[in-house]
Amino acid sequence: MVLSLGLEALFARGARQAGPGEFTQRAFLNGRLDLAQAEGVADLLDARSREGARQAAGQLSGALSRKIAAIYSALVDVMAHFHAVLDYPDEDIDPFTQEQLARDLEAQRQDLEALLSTYQRGRRLSRGVKCAIVGRPNAGKSSLLNALAGYERAIVTPIPGTTRDTVEATVTLEGYLFRLVDTAGLRDSDDPIEQLGVARSRQALDQADLILLGPGSLYTSVIPNLLVEGVPEAIAQSDALKIYVCNIMTQDGETEGYTAGDHLEALMNHGAPGLVDLCLANSAPVQAGLVERYRAEDAVPLAVDRERVAAMGLELVERPVASEGGNFARHDPDKLAAAVLEIYRQRAVRIFRGKERYIIEE
Repeated sequence: MVLSLGLEALFARGARQAGPGEFTQRAFLNGRLDLAQAEGVADLLDARSREGARQAAGQLSGALSRKIAAIYSALVDVMAHFHAVLDYPDEDIDPFTQEQLARDLEAQRQDLEALLSTYQRGRRLSRGVKCAIVGRPNAGKSSLLNALAGYERAIVTPIPGTTRDTVEATVTLEGYLFRLVDTAGLRDSDDPIEQLGVARSRQALDQADLILLGPGSLYTSVIPNLLVEGVPEAIAQSDALKIYVCNIMTQDGETEGYTAGDHLEALMNHGAPGLVDLCLANSAPVQAGLVERYRAEDAVPLAVDRERVAAMGLELVERPVASEGGNFARHDPDKLAAAVLEIYRQRAVRIFRGKERYIIEE
């Protein structure tokens, strides 16, 4: 009541309520904050994860501004020395050589490139890591997205083409924001609605920081995506970390006798150089009863030929991602989600916290 009366009295005497961002604007116009710090305020307010907030706080404190100021000051010193030598040749000024100029400029060029290289990493902290799950319809993509998100964000049915548009979900895991995209199955279709979904799926590939190929059958689920015009090139040219989720079992008439290396070789034969960075394979034993049943169908647990995969220049990660129950040897969505997130954190994002800076280093 007292506060309300006080505000009414102030407004009666000509005071007004501050507009959105007005204090930040005034601080910027009066030189109390520079543009980078003002942007840090906006990023801090919009932060959706702990690490995103930490980065914004570092920018607000002036960490980025100080780095830029140091580079600017060094370049000004170089320019001042250069002009002094030219304008006052008779003064006792240290001589200026071409080699020295080249060294000084090269040092600042390296500092600028190092600063520019942090943009994408900083963007992932503030806006989230975009993960595209690529596969044919009904390959288990939606189940994986639901496991990653922790709730049923995507509809899961046995009907092909259920996911006709990209489905997105955001989740914060250990302080990092992930933007998960369940792509519409990449396939040729005359359905105009499904065609729009496929177009959005391609856009998701272009923007992704993490691309998952699979899970799903090699020749009937994963490779058909690579037969769609432009898809293998888009994946190969992406700067994202590209993970192939290898099958748990071989399949009669499709991958009979195949190893993990055979799966990867088939992918490369239908794709382009740079299609895969890492292969995620199962390390958990398949239930004995299931092994016997699958053996009757000429299918066995997939053999992981580590040396061959290494010779292909690819990284191999083995994790216990097989389901422990049910009547089929499949990936457990929760275990697979945990393995994927672990791999991404370890190989794509490492946080270095200095006294005044928060830098993501790949």
